[in-house]
Amino acid sequence: MEQMRKLPIGIQTFEEIRKDNYLYVDKTAMIYQSGYLTIRGYDKEVLLYTLAFPNDEVRYGFLNFLVPYYTGCNSED
Repeated sequence: MEQMRKLPIGIQTFEEIRKDNYLYVDKTAMIYQSGYLTIRGYDKEVLLYTLAFPNDEVRYGFLNFLVPYYTGCNSED
């Protein structure tokens, strides 16, 4: 029988995730595809994108529901 892997709630580094065999799912695509983050600008000099929320409703939902769910932190932390 396959053993279930732990979720990396509150784990901050990939090193810890690999070392302790946590389950990791990259959620980057979900965040972009859901419209939670949009590209506000791009600095060609330093090759850096600036990301933003498209509106206050999306910002509220992201910070109050998605972030706590995936990080184990609430909005007061």
